[in-house]
Amino acid sequence: LTGPLAAGDSARMAAKAPVPGDTGTRRWRWPVGARIWFIFLAWICAAGGAMGAAALTQVPAVDAIVTVLGGGLASYASVRCWGVSITLTPQTLIVRNVFRTHHLPLTQVLEAWPGVDGIEISMSGRRPIRATAVQKPVLADMAGRRARADNIAQVLTDAAATQKGVPAAAPPPLIPPSGGTRAGRGGPGGRRRGAGPRREW
Repeated sequence: LTGPLAAGDSARMAAKAPVPGDTGTRRWRWPVGARIWFIFLAWICAAGGAMGAAALTQVPAVDAIVTVLGGGLASYASVRCWGVSITLTPQTLIVRNVFRTHHLPLTQVLEAWPGVDGIEISMSGRRPIRATAVQKPVLADMAGRRARADNIAQVLTDAAATQKGVPAAAPPPLIPPSGGTRAGRGGPGGRRRGAGPRREW
């Protein structure tokens, strides 16, 4: 097959990448380029904070404190960002962001929606969780095209439905761009992006 159909099949196969040695677990990570870029920005911010403190306070003790705190935070973020991932096990969804890790029982997961800033995971009885390991390209989101993030979000939604004994729904043919109204699994009564309770990162 060639064209969009073949591309969609390839993306779906990539979305179902298993963890070596464990056929019941799947894991998706931040791309290496994104991790390196995040580390670069973290150290740029730390250096900027140190130079700003030196220029504003001109007190050596304050400069030293700001430098140590900034370097420590940048080091912590650099180490944590290397493990940013989404891990799907038969019973649990593990979301590891830069500063927090969430262990979500699949029975509490309602559905997952892809976005340019990560996959939003709707939960029952708690705030939505944003998984930043997988992000949808801006151009694909604006054009309403399916991408790798759409397929991964569908895999997560189907896994949660299967765990609750609900038949998995077929993937929608088109994902509306950011800011539009998206149809939920039950029909056209979807909600607008950004609406609802505050997300947890």
